[in-house]
Amino acid sequence: MKLWRHQEAGLAELWRQIDGKESQRICVTSPTGAGKTVMQTELAKAAVRKGMKVSLYTNRVMLTEQSSSVLASQGLRHGIRARGFNPALMRDIQISSLMTENSRVFNSGRWTLHDADLVIVDEAHSQKAAIAQKVLNEHTKHGAVIVGWTATPLGINHIYDSLIVAGSNSEARQCGAHVPCDTFGPDEPSMKGCQVNGDGEYSGGDISKRVMVSTIFGRVVRHWKRLNPDGKPTVLFAPGVAESKWFVDQFERVGVTAAHIDGKNIYWHGQDQPSTPEFRKELMRASKDGDVQVVCNRFVLREAIDMPWLAHGIGATVFGSLQTFLQAGGRLLRNHESLDRVIWQCHGGSWWRHGSLNEDRKWDLSDTSKSATRKRRDDFKDGVKKEPVCCPKCGAVRRRSGACPYCGFKHKVSVRFVVELDGSLKRMRGQAIPRRKLRSAEQKQWDSCFFRCLNSRRKITMNQVAAMYRKQHGSYPPAKLSYVPKRGTSEWEMPVKSFHKHWKNRKRKKSCGTTTG
Repeated sequence: MKLWRHQEAGLAELWRQIDGKESQRICVTSPTGAGKTVMQTELAKAAVRKGMKVSLYTNRVMLTEQSSSVLASQGLRHGIRARGFNPALMRDIQISSLMTENSRVFNSGRWTLHDADLVIVDEAHSQKAAIAQKVLNEHTKHGAVIVGWTATPLGINHIYDSLIVAGSNSEARQCGAHVPCDTFGPDEPSMKGCQVNGDGEYSGGDISKRVMVSTIFGRVVRHWKRLNPDGKPTVLFAPGVAESKWFVDQFERVGVTAAHIDGKNIYWHGQDQPSTPEFRKELMRASKDGDVQVVCNRFVLREAIDMPWLAHGIGATVFGSLQTFLQAGGRLLRNHESLDRVIWQCHGGSWWRHGSLNEDRKWDLSDTSKSATRKRRDDFKDGVKKEPVCCPKCGAVRRRSGACPYCGFKHKVSVRFVVELDGSLKRMRGQAIPRRKLRSAEQKQWDSCFFRCLNSRRKITMNQVAAMYRKQHGSYPPAKLSYVPKRGTSEWEMPVKSFHKHWKNRKRKKSCGTTTG
């Protein structure tokens, strides 16, 4: 196999750390579509030449089939230690399932653990739970080097000690591995009040309630037809399995061929069929040839699925987690002879929550998906980064202001259309994330006095707060500060708690009077 420069550099650094015994647990990160499978195959080939035994762990049946096909194409004889496959336990390379290993090695004792010298963990971000740690720890006890591979190295610093960055999105475009992605964000649901888990992802029930309202699901098909008039191969990500099947029916009603796939079934031609290897291959062929224009799913196509012919992606859900957004959107970035650009049609607000699929990321093993998203929001609030601009006419998202490069519409401000829970469409102008207001030294001093008195059990008036401030700082608080009563009014006689409520009500009324609906 001919390797790109970032692949050669990544493998060279990996072997340097393995041969130098610098770390027994190494994570390699490379963007989706930048050739992780090729690097894993080259790593396995080199390991076998050195007399090493290899275990490759995958987390889904489709990935197991895909990995087996790639290894076989390179002449690497291997066994598969996973449910539903005939094992060949004596071969030096084994493709394994963590759940099967736990069941047959640790629970029933039917097998012994493959005595691998090198353990390759595909989609390492998804294989970090207690069972995964138990299996990998057992390999480590036997002296194996663990190498995890992922495009999103988040929340795995408890497993891996070293991080190798093997390429970026810009490098992938330069070498021809990626194509540029144009983002369109015509609307998004309001997620106010929705529950968020530890990874920053919204609950499935909350997403379904906010997405499956008439305003959004009606506009998904309409915008797809506008952005993709030729009906090029498309993948749609839905909030759930039932919702994914529902989208299939909506596309079929307007004459667009569509199908749904999940871990157990394929919904095609209005019927559920078992998701067998033969049927999955047939669906992939139909998608590539255009016989199925839109393939809908919830989770199963988010990771490591090789569908480079996809020209259009629809985020008909909300990706609260940076990890799931990059994994799902990354399905589009792979280069293909039929493509020069691809389209990401986002109905979940990911373009301002997580950024462009094209941008380079700075990775740190200490980061989690939640902390990485929070850092991005903080950069917007502090003015370090400028938010993208959304065209109010066509929904195109871009970095610079001025005329839209897609429709030519000239506008001065970014406009977002947010769908309320009742299905009404609200027009939001300006920044999605307001910048932080820097407090002056005087404001900090006054806030210290004000909130200390606000939280006191004593009944303190605003006059007493001002007296405390004067005693500490030698003057009364300036009238320009927040939480300072107007001069010559009865507000100075009010108790602090009453004034605080009065101040908030006054600000709320003022805000409502200037908000564009």
